[in-house]
Amino acid sequence: MGRILIEVFDGINMGGCACSCGNECSLADVKGEYEALVKAIQEEYSEEVVETRYIDTTREGLAKYPVVARLTTTGYSFPITVINGKPRLAGNVHIASIFEIINEIISGEYR
Repeated sequence: MGRILIEVFDGINMGGCACSCGNECSLADVKGEYEALVKAIQEEYSEEVVETRYIDTTREGLAKYPVVARLTTTGYSFPITVINGKPRLAGNVHIASIFEIINEIISGEYR
């Protein structure tokens, strides 16, 4: 098993924020959620096991990420969490769910 790659894509949602916080989220809010995720991952896993990346699509553009672009046009909201190249979560950075997926990958139960 290689390193697990967690990518958190951020951007501007069409029609505003749809995350669970109930407020209008800014990129800074999602960046803060991402930083909390990184801290939690560093406490639980080594760098050899999990790598994280934050991608701001307002700077880099969605054209570089066609899977994420397709998700946003079909109604999924930023942030979008992609794990090992597969979109897994949308709408917020849910640390418990991400840990569950990481543990499934490590144990070989991930599909």
